[in-house]
Amino acid sequence: SDASLLDLISSLEEKAEENELRMPVIDETLASTQSLFDQFANLIEDGASTGKFPGWSLDIDNLEGTRVRIGDGGFFMFRKSLHDPLVSLQVEGNSVEEVRAKVIEPILNMVGENEAIMSGLDISVLQNY
Repeated sequence: SDASLLDLISSLEEKAEENELRMPVIDETLASTQSLFDQFANLIEDGASTGKFPGWSLDIDNLEGTRVRIGDGGFFMFRKSLHDPLVSLQVEGNSVEEVRAKVIEPILNMVGENEAIMSGLDISVLQNY
């Protein structure tokens, strides 16, 4: 086929809600950033692999961070900055309400029980979403 990549992807629709939620590390150290990222990522991976959050499907081969599909073409990706003391959650879904229900609320429930994350990371961007 002579179709270009642009031709092939032109019919893909963009999601109505796309956002990157940046969470600063309180003590601003890269060591804490790595530790908090690892703990947070482990919680997400456990949530996706155990079926605790219906509809979550972990993308295994992802070098950028932890990526989870939430159904209907939506997803979220959790990753850390390589240079700054922060972690981010990139979300894409059909609406703010969908992202809040399928991503933000489950994540807040998960990390709410983790003292290290709650005291080490400024998650107000999630709480205010």
